[in-house]
Amino acid sequence: MAEDTVNHAITLGKLEDRKCVTGELRIHGYDPSYEQQGEMSVYGTDAARIKALASQTPELAKQLHPDLPYIAAEVVWAVREEMARELEDVLARRTRALFLNAHAAIEMAPEAVALMAIELGKDQGWQDAQLKSFRDLAKRYTLEGSNFEEAEVAGTHKAS
Repeated sequence: MAEDTVNHAITLGKLEDRKCVTGELRIHGYDPSYEQQGEMSVYGTDAARIKALASQTPELAKQLHPDLPYIAAEVVWAVREEMARELEDVLARRTRALFLNAHAAIEMAPEAVALMAIELGKDQGWQDAQLKSFRDLAKRYTLEGSNFEEAEVAGTHKAS
């Protein structure tokens, strides 16, 4: 997309046309053998650092939910290295737990937010607010929490 944008800007701005240099540019984390990292492959070269964090602190090697592959070290990593500051950020965008299994994400939320609070120096009030906000959001990703009935009553959805 960036290449298309620059090419369009070159055309519109009547600038010198040059070959794109980013087509083969390797960004942070690039790992040609990423598949060997298993569940951690999305972290590229950072996978080894997350695994080291988990091995240095055994509690961080703990899987947060049996139905999802995420470990506590990933939450700590998200806060320390990826600037995650809210529970939703960790469980939706950093690990994708919310999108893969909303029920499991809801169940692992208390442990994840407790880890975040330690890293960020936050109190119980912050944790409670984060949990409420996340649970309210996560319910919308479940069949039980969908607005199907409300939409049907409002006439915006017709059952077939």
